[in-house]
Amino acid sequence: MAIINKGKEFKGMGPVNPDPKPSGPLTKDEIGFILEKLKTSDFKGAEFESFYFLWVKLSKMLEEK
Repeated sequence: MAIINKGKEFKGMGPVNPDPKPSGPLTKDEIGFILEKLKTSDFKGAEFESFYFLWVKLSKMLEEK
């Protein structure tokens, strides 16, 4: 898929799978990626509590792998 802006064509990273299928449990790299993104987010109030429980759960999953 390309974007055309003022007559110039910009191509993306290639075709995007419109319906990605889960390939099984999360890998160690995927869990690490999620934890890194969560670290840089800003959570307040009740969101922080949800963040903490998710952080603990993902961290334990990462330790088990």
